[in-house]
Parts: sequence; C-alpha cells; structure tokens
Amino acid sequence: MPSYSRVCLDANLIVRMHDPSSAEYQSILNLWDRWTSDRAEIIAPSLLRYEVTNAMYRSAAAGIVSETEATSIISSMDRLQIRYFDSVSLNVAAFEIARTLRLKAAYDAHYLALSLREGAEFYTVDKRLVVASQLSHLYVHYVMDV
Repeated sequence: MPSYSRVCLDANLIVRMHDPSSAEYQSILNLWDRWTSDRAEIIAPSLLRYEVTNAMYRSAAAGIVSETEATSIISSMDRLQIRYFDSVSLNVAAFEIARTLRLKAAYDAHYLALSLREGAEFYTVDKRLVVASQLSHLYVHYVMDV
C-alpha cells in the first residue's frame, strides 16, 4: 500500500464523497482514510470551492438534493482541511496544460497544474481527464483504479 505525503483532488471527488449512491463513494472514503492516516497534505486550487458550490446549486435546482443538503456539503469543505491555492501563475500553467491536452475547458487543467507545481498525486473520478493526461501527467489517478 503506497504512502501519501501530498495529494490534490478535484470538485467531482468531493461531490461524490458526499453521495453514498455514487459508484466511487466507497473508494473515495477508503482513500480519504488512507490520506488521513498517512497525514497527507490535501491540496486543491481555490476553484474547487466554486465548482462544488455550482454542482450543489445545480443538484438542488434539479431536486437531486435538498437545499439543506447542498448547503451542508458546501459548508463541509471547511472541515476537510484542504489547503487551497490561487495565483495567476497557476492560471497560466492551467491554460498551457488545457491547450496541450486539447481539453474542452481549462477548469480541470488547474488541478493538473497545481499537482505538477506542488509535486502532488492527483485523484479524480473523471476517467476522461485521466485518459487525456496519461501520457504527459503520470501523477493522475482514477479513484476506481486505486
């Protein structure tokens, strides 16, 4: 079993971490327990908070979760002890990664850029992103494969 010192995660992972019906739910909880026991530093771009908020807003508007549940999940991000990063240099690096990987949007590239810059392993539930970054970003992991 690998030891973790620094991990980066994305908003989809946080959302699915709070959804017991998701296929990734148990894998995420297992990883979180390992990260916690290894005292890994968990990092993410500040973008994570905005993406989780948007996902919860959309889920509440669609009636998938209640407004109370959505607000609770948004509030939980403070308790998760995630260290957030935000800088123009991160935005520039994300732009370059999105361009190089030909991503449809630059949002996901922020996670990749932060992982690369901070030497962190990146975990996601987005298999498409894992496939897109396989050749050039070896630190990307699909949570169902771990």
